[in-house]
Amino acid sequence: AKVTVTRTGGTPVVLQVGNVSRVVEAPPPPIDPFSPPPPPKPGETFRYAKLAVNPLVFEIRADKLADLIADPESLRDPSLARFETANVTELAIAAKGKPLVKLLRKKGNKNADKEDDRKDRWFVGDLLADDAKVTELIDALAKLDAKGKENLVDAPDAAKLKELSLDPADATKVTLTVQPRVADGESPLPARTIEYLVGKDDPATKKLAVQVAGWPRANLVDDAVAKLIDRPALVYRGRRLFDTAEAKLESLAVTANPGDGFALRGTPKPAPAVGLDWKLTKPVATDADPAKAEQLANDLSRLEVSEYVDDAPKPEDLDAKYGLAKPRFAVDLGFTGPGAKPTKLEIGNAVAGKPEAYARLNGAGSVFAIPKSVVDEIAGGSLALLPQQLWSVTTDKIASIEIRRGDGGTDN
Repeated sequence: AKVTVTRTGGTPVVLQVGNVSRVVEAPPPPIDPFSPPPPPKPGETFRYAKLAVNPLVFEIRADKLADLIADPESLRDPSLARFETANVTELAIAAKGKPLVKLLRKKGNKNADKEDDRKDRWFVGDLLADDAKVTELIDALAKLDAKGKENLVDAPDAAKLKELSLDPADATKVTLTVQPRVADGESPLPARTIEYLVGKDDPATKKLAVQVAGWPRANLVDDAVAKLIDRPALVYRGRRLFDTAEAKLESLAVTANPGDGFALRGTPKPAPAVGLDWKLTKPVATDADPAKAEQLANDLSRLEVSEYVDDAPKPEDLDAKYGLAKPRFAVDLGFTGPGAKPTKLEIGNAVAGKPEAYARLNGAGSVFAIPKSVVDEIAGGSLALLPQQLWSVTTDKIASIEIRRGDGGTDN
């Protein structure tokens, strides 16, 4: 046997290993008269060896040779790619004949008021994604492995790639961008791209053909991941409608049909206080009840979908079923901050048998259901947002009280 060691920048050193030179028996263990004799220990084996560039022959212990001269198959890494789920920043799925699914992770805002807004969040397109579903897919990709010779195809030729549907022109491409994390203050490391080519799913063996781009090895892996890869973009939509990590809701205007609308605007409280002071600006300009206005603004900015109902609503359903052709309420939400866009929430009919109402955003797209409790807050109108306390004054500031009765009399 030959063992070649090449050091960085150096020339190879070749060790030639020959026959067994001797075996040294292990000394017998001490005798314990009260215990049965222990089994004998194996002896120590030595072999002849020499360096290729030196005629001197010497002996080496043979006990470590098994680690050096291992079966190459035992050295294969069964994992297709190694990475940490937390380090993935982008994921794209490109399947032939299907729309691209692109998922992007954005960093949380460390200075945000809400704990949820300080965490990283995933997006599918412009919508907040369901973190659990994204993590489920990335975890499944990280765990892909091919164990055993029967699940490995080394250096497949073009015909074999076509048989496994791994031809790059036809295979589904799953691309991950992995950004290694570093300590605060350190320079970021270069991002790494991992591309999976996903091919034939054999229902008989429940094996899915997968190849990592740049590696001359095709793998047959458990096909459970195929269902996750095949999911459309709509599956990844989260329940939260609005991203408030960077943006803040500072105004809202409600148009009612029928009825009178109202509008609220918030201004920053004087330091060191945080938050907004809310005032009604329509139908009249006046102070709003702080707790009720803050509650309404918070419920709208952090509104969650109860259920996605219809991704391609027909015009007749928008009118008769959902009541969104002429919405009962239209709420213009004034978000401010990086990336903030004008947003209109339209609310239609109540959902039969559920404490929910149909709604959609900006007069287009999917119809979804939202909690009735938020609709009730809006339906209360401006009167429900007025302070219940008419004025605030301490008794030591009152000099006199005059009460005028309906009959024209007065009391002092």
